[in-house]
Amino acid sequence: MNQDFNQTKVISQAMELFWNKGYEATTIEDILKVTELNMNKFNEAFGSKEQLYLVCFNYYSF
Repeated sequence: MNQDFNQTKVISQAMELFWNKGYEATTIEDILKVTELNMNKFNEAFGSKEQLYLVCFNYYSF
């Protein structure tokens, strides 16, 4: 995966959204706005909101 963005920053921004709004209330549009990723880059990097959440969970769990 070609990463021309700071994945740690994106994880931190997404986790803050999940924390503040909750998983269900956080939309992909919210994530794209906060992280400044476009949909193609989001899909390439994470694939889905659920996958991003799991990446965040794993990042902060270990």
